[in-house]
Amino acid sequence: MRSERLGPLPLINHLLGRLGLDTLLAEAVPTTDRRQRVPHAQALGVLLRSILVEREPIYRQQETVATFAPEAFGLDGVDVAHVGDDVIGRALDRLFDADRGTLLTRVVVAAVRRFGLSLDELHDDSTSIKVTGQ
Repeated sequence: MRSERLGPLPLINHLLGRLGLDTLLAEAVPTTDRRQRVPHAQALGVLLRSILVEREPIYRQQETVATFAPEAFGLDGVDVAHVGDDVIGRALDRLFDADRGTLLTRVVVAAVRRFGLSLDELHDDSTSIKVTGQ
């Protein structure tokens, strides 16, 4: 018998799915090296989810993910062993090289459309995440 945590990941995954973030990341940070077992966008998704649920350093991502159900991080059981700091580091390098302005704009536009947000009043706080509503 194996116990796996889910924590808030089902809710987080639902919101990220509605936002289409995995697709937006895959378009902005494509993986061109076929030897890369975990695509860059998927590694960035793992890092994002990990930050939201545990806030562990990058070198502890594999340990963090291993304590949760792998599917909650968008991984299968085999890929968990391949999500180390080197994979996430390469993904972050590609994100740094990407057109981050366009990516951010596409994420904001997707959020406005898919969640019916009003931008009459806007406060840019990049240090916290808050989800409210029904």
